[in-house]
Amino acid sequence: MTQHFIVIGNPISHSQSPQIHQTFATQANIDISYQRQYCPDNEASFVAVVEAFFNGGGVGANVTVPFKQLAFAHCQLQGGLSEHARVAGAVNTLLIKDGAVYGDNTDGQGLVNHITSLDWSLMVTERRTRGCHRRRRCRSRSHIAANSSRYFQINGGQSHFE
Repeated sequence: MTQHFIVIGNPISHSQSPQIHQTFATQANIDISYQRQYCPDNEASFVAVVEAFFNGGGVGANVTVPFKQLAFAHCQLQGGLSEHARVAGAVNTLLIKDGAVYGDNTDGQGLVNHITSLDWSLMVTERRTRGCHRRRRCRSRSHIAANSSRYFQINGGQSHFE
């Protein structure tokens, strides 16, 4: 039986998520359908898309711009949140857990896993993340949770994250 997944965003046509997830599923011999889902940029439309998707038998949804904070608020009120989502203040993954929409945030975990797979060092600094740029919000807050209110300064090759 095919499992259905979506990525919700606005804009969404640029998303590579369907191809990435479909390739993985094919390699793992898992039968999925993974589609892009455009959503008008407002709370009512976002909630309607999420409810229609899961009521129609959807298994999981990824959330991208500009809906990560809306997804967080929705899960906080209607379902539940993982610790990663609580720390990040944003949700990028939705599923049904105990009959309610549950939100997780995999941005920071994914970034840390990728960096360590490259054998780059994660150096802990005492600097705080106040005033960090909004675009870095999910990743840096996940790092805070991973290391007692401190964040990682990541150096590897030519790249630098602070």
